[in-house]
Amino acid sequence: MSQNTNSDSHQDINKEPLSEALRARRQKELRLEKEAERRANRKWNLDKLKTHRFWIVRAIYLVANSVWIVVVAIGGFIAWLISLLFI
Repeated sequence: MSQNTNSDSHQDINKEPLSEALRARRQKELRLEKEAERRANRKWNLDKLKTHRFWIVRAIYLVANSVWIVVVAIGGFIAWLISLLFI
């Protein structure tokens, strides 16, 4: 009796050749998945603007950041006032 271990059956699977069309389709699927993942992970990195080499870009960043902080603070204050109404 011969013993068929997992490694033997694994080698038998690898010996079966895949057709070129199937291999090309799988490679295309992997490439598309990788590209979709890269797009999903792409985010705006606004910290780069903080240390940009042109002063005008840094100034625009500082103004926009300051305005955003004020807007968020006012929004938080309004949300706090509304929450007081429902106590």
